[in-house]
Amino acid sequence: MRRLLSAGVPVLNQTVLLRGINDTAEVLEDLLRGLIRAGVKPYYLFQGDLAAGTAHFRVSIGRGMELMKELRARLSGIALPTYAVDLPGGGGKVPVESALLGIDADGYVLRGPDGREYRYPREG
Repeated sequence: MRRLLSAGVPVLNQTVLLRGINDTAEVLEDLLRGLIRAGVKPYYLFQGDLAAGTAHFRVSIGRGMELMKELRARLSGIALPTYAVDLPGGGGKVPVESALLGIDADGYVLRGPDGREYRYPREG
């Protein structure tokens, strides 16, 4: 990483939000501040994919949005990543907060880059 930075190459971080690992504002704040100290821009905080066998790691989108709100109160803009989700069914990556259309009984309704609506389950 030092070699990349010294050569002038921008270094960005993509972190997956994981239940029981980095799903508190305190842990994320420490991580994001550490990245900035190392010269790395926190780029994305990703919502966990809906891949089989990973449900025990997923945090709800609602909790992810709460964490982003807490982080905005603790960190400067340079240290804040974009909270993003890779939409189910190949819908593409979108920023959660700007793509969120609403919440219904089945979960979160998000608009994909193609203009279509995608659903992400309420419990992640």
